[in-house]
Amino acid sequence: MSAAQQLAQQLSLQFEDLQNVFYAKLVTKVGSKRYWELWAKDIAKIAEEHSERIKGLIEGEEGPYGLYVKVVNGIRADYDKDKVYWAFYINGDYAMSGVDVTEICAGDEYALRVEKG
Repeated sequence: MSAAQQLAQQLSLQFEDLQNVFYAKLVTKVGSKRYWELWAKDIAKIAEEHSERIKGLIEGEEGPYGLYVKVVNGIRADYDKDKVYWAFYINGDYAMSGVDVTEICAGDEYALRVEKG
């Protein structure tokens, strides 16, 4: 499994956990069980679609520190040729972990930016 697929799977699994929390809370507070079952299925479908989109957005090579991102959304950053690379940021700070091993946390902002090396 590629690093991009692992990232997409991690996002999907975390979303499933959130879905279960929302479902349990909402059913006890409002609405019928059937309504929330349908809602949960819709949310699961949306999460799967986003997971598939993420897989197609990031390409790279496995390196000693995880995925070395080379292409994001069709834009290539080639350090060997142009001395530029994709830098990974979390909440505006340079990430100390790779995109394929970073746990996604609700409320955090993630960015990939091309930088000169």
